[in-house]
Amino acid sequence: MKSTHALSVAVKAVIVRRNRVLMLRRHANDKMDAGLWDIPGGRMLFGEKPLDALRREIAEETGLALSGEGVPISVWSFMATEKHQVLGVTLFCRCRRGAVRLSAEHSEYKWAASSDIDKLPMHPSLRAELRAFLCGSTVLRPIPGALSKKRPRDRLRHCSR
Repeated sequence: MKSTHALSVAVKAVIVRRNRVLMLRRHANDKMDAGLWDIPGGRMLFGEKPLDALRREIAEETGLALSGEGVPISVWSFMATEKHQVLGVTLFCRCRRGAVRLSAEHSEYKWAASSDIDKLPMHPSLRAELRAFLCGSTVLRPIPGALSKKRPRDRLRHCSR
């Protein structure tokens, strides 16, 4: 029996540089979450490995190159339509130095301090995910030794919630 339902897999990146998280603003005419702030990432292509998809999406959307492998920090899901579900994984990543070069998908970018997270218009689930990460609590437990001993300093700051 052929299913009329679809499932996509997506990967997203929390990229931290100088204690700030890279945020991208979706265009005002975007079909989903128009004008809201987001983090880099997108859907995997069929047959693509998750880390390869993340590298591709980061390069396409920001011009940056992923450094290392990334550490999974959360798993999430949403219904894109009545018959299309998206399952996603967000990873904590570092990128090689370089300037951000936005793709046509986004209108602007910002290296946001943890104190900015509550001020930027974004999807509530992303805000909760970023708050949890910056305060050191994630849906997934970090693999021992996977994060360097030099964790982002502000990850433990601004955790009033």
